[in-house]
Amino acid sequence: MKAQITITGQIGGNFTLRNAIKYNGNYTDVTNGMFNSIYIDFDTIGEAKKAMRAAWRSIKSQDDNTNWHDGLSKDLTTLSYDASVARLNKL
Repeated sequence: MKAQITITGQIGGNFTLRNAIKYNGNYTDVTNGMFNSIYIDFDTIGEAKKAMRAAWRSIKSQDDNTNWHDGLSKDLTTLSYDASVARLNKL
């Protein structure tokens, strides 16, 4: 089943999340939406969840935890950083 990660929020956090997910994931397409939102498509939900987990680990290792609010949800569907949120959606 295809999946899409939608990133919304402020510009700086959006680009941090986008770069971490793109670098750590096996995505098929990246699209910019309105109001600085970003859509990243994946072939499977499993690949998207792996990208979310790897992105969280990558950002967490580089940041001093001052910008983390909730971090990564237990079901790997929501990743929060600064004022931005990445959410996993089924297509």
